[in-house]
Amino acid sequence: MTRSILAIGAIACLTGSAAAGFGSGVELYNNGPLVTNPGAGFEGADVSAISPGQSLYGGNFNLTAFNRADDFTVTGGGWNISSMTFFGYQTNGGIPSTITGLYAQIWLDTDGDGIDGDDVVVWGDMTTNIMTSTDWSGIYRTNDNFQANNRAIMNITADGLDVTLADGTYWVQFAATGSASSGPWVPPVSNADAYVPGNSLIYDVANDTWATAVDTGSQDGYELPFIINGTAVPAPGALALIGLAGLAGSRRRR
Repeated sequence: MTRSILAIGAIACLTGSAAAGFGSGVELYNNGPLVTNPGAGFEGADVSAISPGQSLYGGNFNLTAFNRADDFTVTGGGWNISSMTFFGYQTNGGIPSTITGLYAQIWLDTDGDGIDGDDVVVWGDMTTNIMTSTDWSGIYRTNDNFQANNRAIMNITADGLDVTLADGTYWVQFAATGSASSGPWVPPVSNADAYVPGNSLIYDVANDTWATAVDTGSQDGYELPFIINGTAVPAPGALALIGLAGLAGSRRRR
């Protein structure tokens, strides 16, 4: 489910830096919000509360047990990905972060029906730890007790990537490890006013099976938060316009 894609203009800005806590590059894609109640949490922290009608704090994405995946679409000429940030917590893990590893790979969705035997991995693997940094996001995951502070959500970032993707639909599969005994857990995309539907997937490592991830109570599907940073490649038409603009300027100077 597409959340936010950078629109490519005829003359696009292709460099920049992300917000503090994330990796290098400009934000190309953001799969959805986590904060439901800004500043309402323990000691003024932001809150990511369970959405109305739902019961899930977070889904297990421990590397050896369950992996997670969600889809995104590349348009406009392609992306050069330099960093990706995911979000997770370990119950009672505390601050600073107890996350010790991040593992990810990207699938090309060749037939539009999720990850199956027709799809291929175009980047990454689930054996290499690609985490370059992890820190507290400033958010606590809670129920309706906004002062709960035992689920501190961490940024989990892989920076220094060199991933080039052409236009198309992809799935990013990811998992984490941690030094605390709980999880790690990934919170779903959340909204203070309404449930956010989604189509994220869960991979059962022991049984080698994929299934739609659902809320433990409502059985509704949900989205997973992640951010992709990098640079956008202008579409061929945009490149042509830039070239014509340069040619016209050259002629004027002559």
